[in-house]
Amino acid sequence: METKTQVEIPETKKAGIEEDRELSYWSNKFGIAKEELKEVIRHGGTFTEAIEKYVNRLKYAV
Repeated sequence: METKTQVEIPETKKAGIEEDRELSYWSNKFGIAKEELKEVIRHGGTFTEAIEKYVNRLKYAV
C-alpha cells in the first residue's frame, strides 16, 4: 500500500529586501512600489503580517 505525504512549504514570516529579486517579490506581493515597501519596512519592520496590515490600512485610508 502506497501512502502519499503532502509537504507544505510555509510562507516565510519575514520579508527580505537585501537583494533586488526579494524586493521585487515582496513589492509585487503587497501591490506597492519598491520604495513604498522600503518605507513600510523602515516604519514597521520586516514581519510580513505587520507589512500586510500596514499596507491594508494605507489602501483603505484613501
